[in-house]
Formats: sequence, structure tokens, C-alpha cells
Amino acid sequence: MKATSPHIAILGHITPDEFRAKMQDSEMAGGTYNRFLPIFCHRNLILPESRGADAQLIDNLAHGWRTVLNDAAKVDQVQLSS
Repeated sequence: MKATSPHIAILGHITPDEFRAKMQDSEMAGGTYNRFLPIFCHRNLILPESRGADAQLIDNLAHGWRTVLNDAAKVDQVQLSS
């Protein structure tokens, strides 16, 4: 079985303390967490009838991510400096 152009999303919820407790040095050294983009989000209250982010803001962020990912896709090999 071979995945071509895979796109997988994983959504999880964990507290910062739980995340630190579960993160092991061996997983950090082995590169497990290099395959994930952890994002810390905090909601201090829920407003009734909230509207979310402005559509233009979402479009701008999406354009920025598209640019970064397209540029990254053009990199064949990353050289480490000594």
C-alpha cells in the first residue's frame, strides 16, 4: 500500500500539563513530534451568538499557509551545517 500526496488531519484535546507528561525524550529524539504541528489554543469564555473570525482574515491566513507549503514542496534536500 502506498499513499501518494497524503493529507491527514488529527485533532486532539489535551492540557499543557498532560502534553508535557506524555511527551517522552525518546519520542522527541526519534522525530515523532516532527510530524505534527501542535497549536495551543485557549478560550477563556464562550460568547453567545459569536460570529468567529472575519472571512478576509481566514483568506489571508490560508494564502500565507499556501505560500509556505508550496515553497516547502520545492525543497528536495535540507543540508545540515556542521
